[in-house]
Amino acid sequence: MKLAALVSGGKDSLYALSKASEEHEIKYLICAKAKENSELLHSENLDLVKLQSKTLGIPLIWRKGSGEGTKPLREAIEAVKDDVDGVVSGAVASNYQKKKVEGICGRFGLENLMPLWGMDEHELIKSLIEEDFEVLFVKVAAQGLDKEWLGRKLDEDSISDLERLEDKYGIHVAGEGGEYETLVVDCPVFSHRMEVKEEDIRWNPKTKTGYLDIMSAKLERK
Repeated sequence: MKLAALVSGGKDSLYALSKASEEHEIKYLICAKAKENSELLHSENLDLVKLQSKTLGIPLIWRKGSGEGTKPLREAIEAVKDDVDGVVSGAVASNYQKKKVEGICGRFGLENLMPLWGMDEHELIKSLIEEDFEVLFVKVAAQGLDKEWLGRKLDEDSISDLERLEDKYGIHVAGEGGEYETLVVDCPVFSHRMEVKEEDIRWNPKTKTGYLDIMSAKLERK
């Protein structure tokens, strides 16, 4: 099938794209940016998806909209609906995300592929390392995740720490509850690696939440 892939720049959407590309053609990337916090759309560092589009060699359909509204996502999918057979996304356990994407796909008669749906969260994050995904933590919003996590790599040590926080605070180790967001800077389907050149940590000591503001990045040969 020919597919459009919903991407946020993070681990789940890129891993789902990678899995789907093993059997299908990824014809477009779709990125919808929220103006504020949203369960469906991301907001920080989404401009970096443009670099991911370049290293993947796949054209990007870009839309911006309000926090909870599905309008930008719906408009982006509508723009490519006649050129694709379906949509692939990285939902793992969020019924909210699943229903929203299913609803839009159903509206346009498109297949809805979710290769990661129902996958064990521990298996998921460990598979990313095993399959040579280089992933950075770029936003944290959960007890136990402090500003030292911002810019940290997903590796065996960070997975062990996430599992300890799961036992202590009940967080979802794959971040499906919004505990954290990530950025993929390299993976097997990238022709070039993304190198972060300029960054700044934006931390709110009152809410104990923050994000890594990546102000400059470029693609470099592997």
